[in-house]
Amino acid sequence: MSIRNEVHHLEEMVMDGRIANGQPFALLPNGPEVPHPKEENQTIKTIDRLVIGSNEVRFREIAEWLSEMASYAQKIADFLPNSSNGEKDSHV
Repeated sequence: MSIRNEVHHLEEMVMDGRIANGQPFALLPNGPEVPHPKEENQTIKTIDRLVIGSNEVRFREIAEWLSEMASYAQKIADFLPNSSNGEKDSHV
């Protein structure tokens, strides 16, 4: 199940018991945690992803998706005429 589906069907999963005790049911920032090199009983955690249920997406992937969307939005803006006069917008 994708992260989109997890979010979309969250209420249904809570109501029918598919969300287990302790299971993330909202987007949880997460990442690897390693022992601190100098401080005993301390760790360093790097937040590099979002987790929901058994799915995760890394921030690097989100950045790639946003860049792709920006590229497509620019192509659409360049293609569409200016709404006020029907001509292409020349200042973009």
